[in-house]
Amino acid sequence: MLIFAAGNVKLQACNMVKKEEVYKATNNGLDIITFLYPDARRLVESGKLNEAFKLRPNERTPSAHMKLKDDHWIVTDFGDDQQPRNPIDLVMKEKGFEFKEAIAWIVSELNLTVDTIQPDVNRPMYEKRVQAEPDWPEGSWQYELNETFTEKELEVMGPLVDVNHVSSLHWHSVKWVGKVKDRLITKKYSTPTYPIFLRECVYVEGGKEMSFFKKYEPLSFDKQYRFMYIGSKPRDYVNGLYELRKEWERYNAAEQEEWEADPKNEDKPYKQKKLDNVVICSGERDSLCARSLGYNPLWLNSETAQLDAESYKEIMKYTDVLYNIPDKDETGIRRGTVLALTYIDIRTIWLPRRFEQFKDNRRRFRKDFKDWLELQREPFKAFKALVAQALPARFWQERVNKKSGETSYQISSISLQYFLRLQGFFKLKDRDADRVDFVRVRGNIVEHVNTGDISEFLTSWAAGNEPRIDDPAKHSDVQPHDVQNLIIDSPRTSPAALDKLASVELDFTNYTPKSQLFFFQNGSVEVTGSGIRQYELNESSSLQRYVWEENVIKHAFKPLPDMFRISRNKDKEGKDEFDIEVCDTRSKVFCYVINSSRLHWRKELEESLANVSEENRNDYLSSHRFNISSTRLNAFENQQQRQCLLNKIFTIGYMLHAYKSPSRAWAPMALDWRIDDDGECNGRSGKSFLFSQVIYRMIKTVKLSGRNAKLMDNPHVFEQVTRHTRQLLIDDCDRRMNTGMFYDNITSDMTVNPKNNHQYTIPFAESPKIVFTTNYVPNDFDASSEARLLYVVFSDYYHQQTPDNDYHGSWSIRDDFHKDLFGVDYTEEEWNADFNFMLQCERFYLSVAADNVKILPPMDNIIQRKFRQDMAGNFQDWAEVFFAPDSDHLDKLLCREEVVDDLKRYTGLKDITTNGFSKKLIAFVKWCPYTTTVNPADLCSKPPTPGKMNGRIMRRKKDSMGLETGNPVDHIYIKTDPVALEAYRQDIERKKQALVIMEREADLPPLEHLDADPDDDTPF
Repeated sequence: MLIFAAGNVKLQACNMVKKEEVYKATNNGLDIITFLYPDARRLVESGKLNEAFKLRPNERTPSAHMKLKDDHWIVTDFGDDQQPRNPIDLVMKEKGFEFKEAIAWIVSELNLTVDTIQPDVNRPMYEKRVQAEPDWPEGSWQYELNETFTEKELEVMGPLVDVNHVSSLHWHSVKWVGKVKDRLITKKYSTPTYPIFLRECVYVEGGKEMSFFKKYEPLSFDKQYRFMYIGSKPRDYVNGLYELRKEWERYNAAEQEEWEADPKNEDKPYKQKKLDNVVICSGERDSLCARSLGYNPLWLNSETAQLDAESYKEIMKYTDVLYNIPDKDETGIRRGTVLALTYIDIRTIWLPRRFEQFKDNRRRFRKDFKDWLELQREPFKAFKALVAQALPARFWQERVNKKSGETSYQISSISLQYFLRLQGFFKLKDRDADRVDFVRVRGNIVEHVNTGDISEFLTSWAAGNEPRIDDPAKHSDVQPHDVQNLIIDSPRTSPAALDKLASVELDFTNYTPKSQLFFFQNGSVEVTGSGIRQYELNESSSLQRYVWEENVIKHAFKPLPDMFRISRNKDKEGKDEFDIEVCDTRSKVFCYVINSSRLHWRKELEESLANVSEENRNDYLSSHRFNISSTRLNAFENQQQRQCLLNKIFTIGYMLHAYKSPSRAWAPMALDWRIDDDGECNGRSGKSFLFSQVIYRMIKTVKLSGRNAKLMDNPHVFEQVTRHTRQLLIDDCDRRMNTGMFYDNITSDMTVNPKNNHQYTIPFAESPKIVFTTNYVPNDFDASSEARLLYVVFSDYYHQQTPDNDYHGSWSIRDDFHKDLFGVDYTEEEWNADFNFMLQCERFYLSVAADNVKILPPMDNIIQRKFRQDMAGNFQDWAEVFFAPDSDHLDKLLCREEVVDDLKRYTGLKDITTNGFSKKLIAFVKWCPYTTTVNPADLCSKPPTPGKMNGRIMRRKKDSMGLETGNPVDHIYIKTDPVALEAYRQDIERKKQALVIMEREADLPPLEHLDADPDDDTPF
């Protein structure tokens, strides 16, 4: 029983698409016209096809008309040459294409199905589980061949292929094929839209001809199932070599017969001649295309198979000139380069770049010889031109003097330039500096060289001292001494003569909005929000992204399991909530990041352990060295620490992602959690280490000293910055450093003014991300800063004991690990663990980068100290009394002038300005737990002023009788939260009662008032 897999047969997916098929699939070509000329869509949508339309957007008056003629539309441009053109002619005119190129472009751009491989069309038919013949062995392949090839089958094999070409390479058209299993066979039948072929592959072993078969299904929708071998295949089998040998034997037999028939050659021995036109191709159909052009083709078993020396030696027995036609994709170019440099007499035919813009019947960009040949109007002439341009990598020519018999050598300049290109030597124009650099490109790694380096390379290569590009463990072949002398002595290989290298354009972009590439010495690693993918060295160049050699991370990368797990949920208001679980602490960097996030370490490791035995204390410290959560802390404290850790992981990922989004243009600012009342911290908390040592190991960094408050006054401040700089670290910012001076550089382009060179601008997308570290509380937490800064908070777990602080000792990052991170004794396993942690940070960041997510650390401690800093100059002491809970100054209109006068009498601040008073008052209200607002909007006479009090309240003063008098003057109104105010009063009362009890029990004299704990951050 025959089971047909395909339904209604559509247009065949073949090589030669007819224009009639294109017109039929494009509404008689009307879709092509509207695709080319958007204004024509207006006529189609309105149904007024007889009106004029614009071919050129800048036309004032439409000058083109279209009409239906025969089976397609034509367009006449009365604003140009008034020649009527069909849709294909229009594409040829607009795009500069040949006819076949225009057809390919239309099929691709309009997504037509006239020339595409489709699973519901390109399928075989099956006859399932038929009883096998008695003489068919179990497990054997059986088939039935057609007598000849159909025209459609020949078209599939190549645009010029005929029956003689396929027969000469032992190809057969298959009627059906199947494999015997359990004495049954399922027969796969060829169809007009799914041809099946068999090639008999002949070879000689032990003087006896042997063969196996290759089954080929070129229109299989799943490309990986296009072919398979039937029988025993030799390991290094070269397809076409048997046929080449037979062709050489036939040729010489005919030549010898003709030689011996000529009386002039009597008693003269016949010398065997070699064939012209032998070419290595990349596959079955490419080889048939070469055969159709009159060449003897050879092809290997796969794209990555190598031509062994023995086979090459035999091939060169039959020809003086061997050509190779690599595919135009990355694999083909790499293998073509390797072959050219392995056998330097091979002439490589590099296909031109033009045809790569067109897609094939799999909707992939064309890459091989058949793809190119299909688009040629005059294929024989076009291929002859390519052959004429083919060069060998051997860059010297050998000449024998016929009279003296002496051999001399001469450098071929064009072949030398070609050889150097194959070895990766190019000129690269610097986009900013007015110069051209010499570079060497190996895979995707680029290094700076000079002409002297190139000259030395040639000498070293000829002496056999250079690693081979395909196998660095092997070296180049040693050339004869005469050749080595030639290279040393020839002026054509001198440094002065080597400046004529070909130019190259390289894309150093190593990111997309959703991914980031990192380059290690053993390959490349691509990180996305969904995973981390590693590319081996031989795969890295396929990424088409390049990296400077100095930016390659000089360590090997091996993936490790997840070191943390981050969960994401929604709170009651629908906002994102993140939490983290630590899974693996083998990375020392991760451990450092954890400990620098332990905001409440003193409570956990000092206060709670004060009364336990030394043994138990040491046990706890040992088992909780790198814990972000602890049972000795409450839930809020643990949550704060995890939030701090999440913020650092988020920030590391943000900094490692080189992509810059205008809506996420942030500059991390590293701050200390513990800050003294004067706004300064003790430092030594590991802030700079994260950016200057950890992230620095992954991306190119320029560091500037923030201690210089006038840093931005230097016109050459960014002279070290280039397009390849990814992090600009402003380290240890002075209290007076105005970070606002950098805001334009954070969110827009960066101007670089190098000394002794011209000024240039690095676009925002290519400029580095900026980072600040500081020992001080920021001066502003305004909207502008909030939009640009990404705060990163560090605990004081790492600290330095001084006479001015209360630490019991010092503790550094080294103390945690008994070694310096990244020191000379750092092991490869430790490096690898750290790189895994950082790439996992990047993966997390990329998983949320597309969302409106900005993970901030706990900031309440810093903000409270910022408010206290703003209230410097005894203002806080005065306000605590003036706006005390039991005062008569809350929730009441107060004359501003009278309030300021009271402040001056209390503090002695004689010169306080209006803005200064407003800033301090706002800081107090935000700091105080029971006050909410200064000057509520419903009381204001004028709208709020940004950065100042909420607004102005203009009222007349009241006299002793309560009557308004005089002109309106400024008033202030401090609004409270009644619930918070009452809670605060009750808390104060409880504290007083507790003190009374303590005094009574201790038999101490009573306290007249409640003294505030100087170390307590709680107001009052």
